[in-house]
Amino acid sequence: MNGISLEYRRLACDPSVSELVLLHEGLGGVASWRGFPERLALATGRSAFVNSRAGYSGSDAIALPRR
Repeated sequence: MNGISLEYRRLACDPSVSELVLLHEGLGGVASWRGFPERLALATGRSAFVNSRAGYSGSDAIALPRR
């Protein structure tokens, strides 16, 4: 994204149904979800996508001021 690598995890299940997109609070990242995305994807039979914001967790650091 604009030259910044973002950490994300995609859990694939049934591609014929809509995918779940998990949004975390401002300071969260992929690791803070622990096993919840996997459990939710399995329970619903849907794929799931979760990411870490730029500057957090496994995403690239950014030089922008944080608010």
